[in-house]
Parts: sequence; C-alpha cells; structure tokens
Amino acid sequence: MRRHLPKTSVFSTICGCLLLFLPCTASSARIVPPRDPREGVLDASLVSIVRPETQDWFRIEEVFLGDQSAGDSINLPGFKLYTIQESGPELVEPMTPDTRILLFLKSKENSWEVTYYGYCFFWRHEPEKVKELGAIAEETVSLRRSWEAARDTDNEQSRVEALWPYLWGHGVSFLKHTERELQKIGTVAGDYIARKFEVMTHNQRTTLIGHLGVYGGELSHQALIERLKSRRRLYESFLAKRGVGAERLIEDWNRAPEEIKEIYGELYYGLGGLASFKDRTDLPFVRELALWAVGHRFKQTCDAALSAFRDMPDEANLPVINAIWLEFSARQKNGDEMTSLDVVRTLNTHVYPAAVPLLVGFLKDEHAGREALTALAQIVGQDLGQNPDDWLNWYRVQMAERLTPNESQEARRPPNGAPIIRLNKSRFVLGESVFFWVGVKTVSRDPIPKEYQNTCRLIITRPDGTTRTEPVGWPLDGPEDTGWLGGWGLRSNDTQPGRYTLIFEFAGQRTELVSLFVEDLPILKQIEAEFVFSLSGDGLAIPDGNVTLIVRNNSDQTLRFLQPDGFNSMVSVSLLKSDRSYRNDFFYPVESLPVGGNSPAITFDTFTWDVASRAPSITIRPGETYRQEMPLRAALAEAAKGLSVHPGRYDVTFSMTLQILIGEKDGKWSEISPVRIPVSATAACDIAR
Repeated sequence: MRRHLPKTSVFSTICGCLLLFLPCTASSARIVPPRDPREGVLDASLVSIVRPETQDWFRIEEVFLGDQSAGDSINLPGFKLYTIQESGPELVEPMTPDTRILLFLKSKENSWEVTYYGYCFFWRHEPEKVKELGAIAEETVSLRRSWEAARDTDNEQSRVEALWPYLWGHGVSFLKHTERELQKIGTVAGDYIARKFEVMTHNQRTTLIGHLGVYGGELSHQALIERLKSRRRLYESFLAKRGVGAERLIEDWNRAPEEIKEIYGELYYGLGGLASFKDRTDLPFVRELALWAVGHRFKQTCDAALSAFRDMPDEANLPVINAIWLEFSARQKNGDEMTSLDVVRTLNTHVYPAAVPLLVGFLKDEHAGREALTALAQIVGQDLGQNPDDWLNWYRVQMAERLTPNESQEARRPPNGAPIIRLNKSRFVLGESVFFWVGVKTVSRDPIPKEYQNTCRLIITRPDGTTRTEPVGWPLDGPEDTGWLGGWGLRSNDTQPGRYTLIFEFAGQRTELVSLFVEDLPILKQIEAEFVFSLSGDGLAIPDGNVTLIVRNNSDQTLRFLQPDGFNSMVSVSLLKSDRSYRNDFFYPVESLPVGGNSPAITFDTFTWDVASRAPSITIRPGETYRQEMPLRAALAEAAKGLSVHPGRYDVTFSMTLQILIGEKDGKWSEISPVRIPVSATAACDIAR
C-alpha cells in the first residue's frame, strides 16, 4: 500500500479571484463561489472517490483520472467537509464511515492539494447515493478529454473552431484555459474572434476584447477600432432619439437603460483592448475617443485612456489628460471617483517639459503630491522644492529657449494675465447661434506683454469626440496691454446635438473645462424669422421698396425680443458689387427705424425678462406675426456716406441675431432663453443712382 502526503490549500484567496466573475451582492454578504467540478477538473492530476480511514487519512476506492490506484491512501491534513456561507462561519459537516468524497487533486512539490482553491470536492453520506459522485466524475472527466482533443488539433484554424465552444457555458476555469490556448495560436485566433463580434453576446464580447492585442493581427485590430466607432455612433443615436435630458441618464447607473450600460462597457473594455495592441499609431484615435468620453462623462472609458497613455506616452496626450482630470475632478462620479494618483501616475511616464504645468497642480495634493514631485524632478533633473513658481519659472525658461534671443528675453517676463471663459447659459437649441464669452483678466498692475497676445486659443470638443482648436485674436480696439472680454461662438454650419466642452488658453494657461449642451427641441421649429425683400417681376430687389423683418410665432408660448434699434439689436447690411470691385458693411441707420434712435441706452450682457421690462421690446403671442418694414433706400443712402455707390448690380444682405425669450420667467423654457436666432437674407439689386 502506498501512502501520499498531499498538502491542502486554504480558501483565503478564492473570493478575491471570483470578484470579477460573480454578481454583486449586498456589501455585508460574503461572496459564495459555486461548487462546480468543472472549475477544478482541468487543473487536476487525480480525480478519485475516497472514504475516510483515520484522522486526515483517506483510502482511494475509485480512480477516474490519474496514475493512482484503488486501495492507495492519501493524507490530507486539516481537510474538512465545509461549505462557505454568505454570512457567519463556514458550515462543516462531520464524516462517518459511510461518507464518500469525490476529490479533484493536483500535485504540487511532491504532494497534493485540492483544486479550485481547495473547494473542488463533493460528498455523500448515504451509500445508495455514492453513484451520484461517480456520475459527476465521469461527466466532468469526459468534458476534459473532449477539451484536450480540441486543444491538440493540428491545424490552427480547426483548433480555434474546436476550442471556441469551450469559452462559453462551462465556467471560469474552462474560459481561462481556453483563452490561454487561443492566445498561443495568436493572429488566427484573434481574427476569428473579430469575425464573431456581431454574433457574440455583450458579455462574450466584453470578456474577450479587453486583451485582444495579445492575439495580434491587423484584421482584429481594425475590427476593434470600427467596433468602438460604432458604439460611439450608437450612443449618439440613442441621445438623439431620447431627446432632452438623455445625456444625464449615465449619471445614475442603477436607473440607466441596459442599452447605455452595454455601450459603456464595450467602450471601456474595447479601449483597453485597443491599448493592448501597443500600437502608437492608435494614439490619435485614443485621444479623440477620450475627449468624446469626457464630453459624455464616460468615466471608465477615460480610465482606459489614461492606462493607454501610461503605456504609450506622447506629448500630444497631455491636453487630453488635463481635460479628463478637469472634468472628473470638478464633478466626480459617485462610487467611481477619479483619483489624483491615477492621473499623476499617467503623467509620470510623460517626461516632457510640457507636463510641468500639469504636475505642478498636484504638488499640494495629499495623495499624489509626493509622486508629482518625483516626476517633476525627473523632467527638470533636480528637485526644485514645493514652490510651484520655481517649477513654472523653469518651464518658462525652457519654452523661451525655443525662441530667438530677443524673444527669449521677453518670454521670461510673466504674462500678468489669466484666461477666462463664461457662459450666460449652458443649454442651447439646435439651430440657434451658440454664444459665450472668452477673454483675459489681469492678475497684477503690470501690463500684459505683447509677446503673449498671440497665444490665445479656444479648444472645442464636439459631441462626436472630435476636437477643433481655434486661434483667438487680441482685440483691435481698446488698450493693447490690459485684460478684455469678448463674445465668441460655435460655427453654425457644423453644430450638432449633444455636449460640447470648451477650454480657453492664454500664455500656456488654461481655464477649467466648461460644458454646454445643444438640444434638438421642436419649439425652435415653431418660430420662423426671415427678412423679405420687395422684389420686381424679374426677381430683383426694388431700390425704393422695403426689406421686411417677419417673425411668426407658431408655438404655444409668448415670445419677446428687442425692438430693432441702433444699440442692442442692430441690423447689419452688406453691399457687394457683382464683379467684387466694391464691398461695404455697415449698420442700418437707426433714424430710419421706428425707435428713431430714441431708445434708452440700456447695457446688458444677455437679454432677460427684467431687461425686456425696461428696454423697447416686442411681444408676440401664440399665433401672431410681427412685421417691421425697413426702406432699402435708407440703407443705400447710409452706404454712400462711407463709400460712393456707383450704378450697377449689387448683392444686398440684411442680417441680425434675434435674442428671443420663450414663455415666462419661471416657465419650462426659461433655462434655454434667450435663444439667439440668426436671420439673414440676400437679394440682387440693380442700382441706377
């Protein structure tokens, strides 16, 4: 009789291992792993039924797998028939002479241990039920043999096809062992997975795409990129279909529709999978997707982007890393907070001078300050201490070294200003002019050096994740060396529904990220505004005719807007000769408008109900139409005051922006009011005198 001295493993690590695969339970409950023979059979080198003999000793009665024989004895010190409970201590059953135990054991350092973290064993106390243990063993070992046959298939493509079914429905162990075998095959397996994307379930896709790069292969690489793009489009389609407020559904995970959750999960795991290819040519797409995720508050997608940037540092990543931190540090996701340490550890691999201003922001952070200081010292080559100004001065000198000697001397001067961005409202309607304020505020009594005046730029991230950077010129009017605030907006021809994020930059400094939402609301389609020219029979504007501003209220709300005048609601006119030899842009003469230049000079940044009560305003009730005629001859006379108008054919354009209050001050449309509706019309006109 042979005796074997195996070593049993405690179950201390099993719960941690299973956290990724088991459903969440209440926080007070312990995770109970399933007792499943499939979880231990692939790791087993001995599957046998034993009976207890003496303390810790067991005699083999039947062998289903392995080289041992019936009659052999094995020693399992401390072995007990235990079951893990959701709460309280383990449930332990006593052994009797009739007890029979099915063990799945693996050899380890000349001994044995129970597989599946010590939990792959089964027992019966009644002799008539022992055959149930035999059935479990035979079925499980048979499954293992069929899996081994698939694994040993010669042709790679056939092997992939044979192994594929074992990924699903056989438990975590079969999944992991099968994945390892497929990864050994490499590109053939990766491409097979990619071709299966459309027929796989959501859970199957998220299981495999997170490390698709391990397989390699350009087909799977490109298929994954297309899958990520399609998930992004699907979410945008969802938002457009659901309408107002849909973008806020992601903030409450428990109430979010399953469709959103699946998109969220695939973008997170998919971006992680794309990063696993470690292909630096993917970085522009990763940055684009990350900025899209910032705009839609897909926090875990941003986590995946940070991880990708950590492994593939690039100076162009820095603005995106900053945008991620600005968004989620300002408004954390409850239960899924973004930590400063995660961001700093991503910046740590970006050993570029341009990372200095970002790292300086973390110097005083209690969690990430030490690592930020270490990263700064690595970039600079020495430790400059805790004073942010010392690091920023070093940074300015480094930037100055790229300039000519004269420029370098000037660039060492502080900018004496800081960028600002301000919204009058954060909700806009698709079709209106999106307007906001940008500028520079002075931070000292010293003037703003001229060399910084060409450093202003606006960084706009659209709802589809694409980014546009627009240079912003220094104002031509007013003092050159002081602060300013000016109106800016989005290009109307490419405005799209969804969330925009804006950052304004001056002298290497950036504002915090601000967000605005463009919504496709039917109310705006019920408000019609246009200029109509008096036309002759041949379709030309009549010089002695009128240009009429017409506003139709087809909504069920009262509308208010400023009376066109020469101060707050000006009408612009453009006169362009057909041969392009003459152009004149000016405002319609206020004395020819009904107010006659007599309206009070009321200044305001935005039109409100309070302003409407003090300034000359027009009120249009539901179903009403407003008309204001403006003689075209008055515009032509105004043009001639600046530049003589010679006979010929001209294109005449009238345009203005109506700021319209919809409904009442505390009504449902107050948050989007005023809407800025652009009105413009052009007509050809033959001018004889």
